[in-house]
Amino acid sequence: MSIEGLWTVQFGTPQGNFGGGVIVLTRGRAQGGDGMYYYDGRYTLDGTQFRAELNVVHYFGPANSIFGNIRNLSLVLQGSTSERLIVGTGYDPRMTARTLNLQLRRVSEPVSGDQS
Repeated sequence: MSIEGLWTVQFGTPQGNFGGGVIVLTRGRAQGGDGMYYYDGRYTLDGTQFRAELNVVHYFGPANSIFGNIRNLSLVLQGSTSERLIVGTGYDPRMTARTLNLQLRRVSEPVSGDQS
């Protein structure tokens, strides 16, 4: 099963904070962002088990992440996948009390071949 493509991301904390963005999964790389943060890292897929390690970096506006005023953080995401849906959880390995629930939906598959 391939999970490469463009995905929308919805995430929220147990405290009720929530957000969303987009992420592209391609050949083990995970890159994306939202209106104030970009995400960059790597992912693996073992059967239907998804895992990603991301650096999340503030780039614009107030540094209002779902965890508060933070400019940079690391996230580990884990979940179960199908070809169009990933549902799971995440945490900051430097502060494991920072947890989130997440849902990713694939909206586009990668373009194959040369389009020129």
